[in-house]
Amino acid sequence: MFFSGTDSDVKSRIIANFTKPSPLRIVLATTAFGLGIDCHDVQLVIHLGTPSDIESYVQGIERAGRDNIDSFALLLYTPKLMTESAKEMVEFTKRKDRNSDPEKGLAYNAVVNFL
Repeated sequence: MFFSGTDSDVKSRIIANFTKPSPLRIVLATTAFGLGIDCHDVQLVIHLGTPSDIESYVQGIERAGRDNIDSFALLLYTPKLMTESAKEMVEFTKRKDRNSDPEKGLAYNAVVNFL
């Protein structure tokens, strides 16, 4: 598990094993895990709870599929979590025209289909 309370030596080993071919296949982490790390072969990103805003969400889901491999992003949430989300995130999940913004539409549409 990779979070702020994880020992720095453990964090270093997780990053080293995740960024090269290794038997490490799953990492449970906060959003800080992916910052500044070039991760390859990521095929699934799961958010438990809604990100604070759309930009954070896209930054998280774009970790998957960087190597032109089929990949998926999944957002798991409850109605209560949605009430605590940023208004922008809630409004986005309700939009019918998600592809109207060419920079955001493709990434959003890939995940919103799971909602």
